[in-house]
Amino acid sequence: MADHLRGRDLYGRPLPLLTDAQRESLVERPQNQTIRAYVRTLLEQQWQVLLRRQTFAHVTLVVAIRDGMLQPDLELTTCQRFRAPDPEDH
Repeated sequence: MADHLRGRDLYGRPLPLLTDAQRESLVERPQNQTIRAYVRTLLEQQWQVLLRRQTFAHVTLVVAIRDGMLQPDLELTTCQRFRAPDPEDH
């Protein structure tokens, strides 16, 4: 039934074709490795603060990726409590 849309978007426009160069993994690129190392270090510092008895927390990490490259503008949010959350909060 949807064969008439194969290779096209919902508006009937042709979808871009990816070449092998566009499909390559960019994990090993220097910028990506640097940002990944920074994120690991940042999280390790947070774990030292958060992983203690009687600490309850939510940690949110937002990382922007543009064209397969990690961007240096990341956001780490920590919501820390020193008592157990109420069951209604879940």
